Amino acid sequence: MLVSNDDEAPAVAQVVCRALGYGGGIPRFSGWYGVNGTATPLIWLPKCLGGEASLEKCSFARAGDEGPRPDTLGVACAGSRTLSGVRLTSGGTPTVRAGRLEVRVPGRGWGVVCRNWDSFGDREANVTCRSLGYQHGVRPEYNTNPDGEPAAPPPTRHGGGKLPVLALSIECPRGSEANVAGCILERSRPGYCYEKGHVEVECS
Repeated sequence: MLVSNDDEAPAVAQVVCRALGYGGGIPRFSGWYGVNGTATPLIWLPKCLGGEASLEKCSFARAGDEGPRPDTLGVACAGSRTLSGVRLTSGGTPTVRAGRLEVRVPGRGWGVVCRNWDSFGDREANVTCRSLGYQHGVRPEYNTNPDGEPAAPPPTRHGGGKLPVLALSIECPRGSEANVAGCILERSRPGYCYEKGHVEVECS
């Protein structure tokens, strides 16, 4: 089993996902996937620079009992979850430049993306708009607390049409992806999204 600390994890995730044939990836620790990291003995702590061709090229240290306990490491790879469509809608009607982001997942149809304040930002909005033929994109700003968290479940400006939440987040690690299909889609789970906290995008 691989374990990691916060500082080393991003580079390890990049190496693992590239070795699996994907463009890159991000770390996901045990709590994200519902794994109890304390139930299994710790084994190896990899240290990568991020440019290695495979995990075997990284250095490894035996995870000891001293110091902070590393967490069980998982990865989410770019392009590993298939999207077959992306669109912006307002009031339930497809729009050209601005609206609620909706994605189509094979076998599940169209749905919305949860507004995850830690992941979907202007970088992801840029990639979304490139998918739709535009050059730039932004995520509309909303009121936040001093710590940057949403002050309340923010209203959706471009509502209309009740659709399921198909994605908890979309993350584009490089920001240079040609379209959203090359980004990381986290499938939705019950109870993880505000009812009206859906991603919206403005293209130009």
